[in-house]
Amino acid sequence: MPRFFLNIREGKKLIPDEEGIDAPDLTATRQHALQDIREILAERIRAGEALDGSLLEITDAKGRKLDSIPFRDVIRLGGPEPPVLTTREREVLTWFGRGKSTEDVAQILGLSPATISFHYDRAAEKLETGNRTQTVAEAIRRGEIEL
Repeated sequence: MPRFFLNIREGKKLIPDEEGIDAPDLTATRQHALQDIREILAERIRAGEALDGSLLEITDAKGRKLDSIPFRDVIRLGGPEPPVLTTREREVLTWFGRGKSTEDVAQILGLSPATISFHYDRAAEKLETGNRTQTVAEAIRRGEIEL
């Protein structure tokens, strides 16, 4: 199993990971790194320290940088969740929420009904819903669309 190192960079200062971790791949290492960052941030919050500017750099055994994760990207500090849907998916759901059919929306947007169905299916999958009404309601609940 390959060995990865999770080094912390604070500005120009590098705090090297002397031990490293064994992980099957970069994806597993990234998940481990995210958990480590959360723990470091929790300690810093308890200590009243600043949270800005730090990165965690993932390197391989040869010291090659494979990935970097800014600490600020790991936690949300309030505010709405970022949008999940594309602009087109939101547009399609808005028209559905206004009572338009697939064919109506296709004509309004100048697209084919198959394309409208594609965008609806992607939105329903992302929102984990089972039908059109649930999908529109969930998009409204999440603040993705307004009617």
